[in-house]
Amino acid sequence: MTIASVSNENGAPGTTITVTGTNFVGIDQVIFPGNIPGTHLMTTSATQLSVMVPSGITTTDSLRLTGSLGKAVSPQLFDSYITH
Repeated sequence: MTIASVSNENGAPGTTITVTGTNFVGIDQVIFPGNIPGTHLMTTSATQLSVMVPSGITTTDSLRLTGSLGKAVSPQLFDSYITH
């Protein structure tokens, strides 16, 4: 499983973002900076999922996915707290 891109790495809390990559099978969690789980996770295909940005992010870090095929880390940093 890999993450290729995140639609908005500065998404405000409550915003739904799209994550694109490969082998999105059995994804059970999207973790935002600060170990905060995303909400309303929906895997739309093996290459795309959507998730709502949670509140409480106060640091910059990569997004992480966990699922039946292991873990993946986004190549770009997520930092919604900087712009909002």
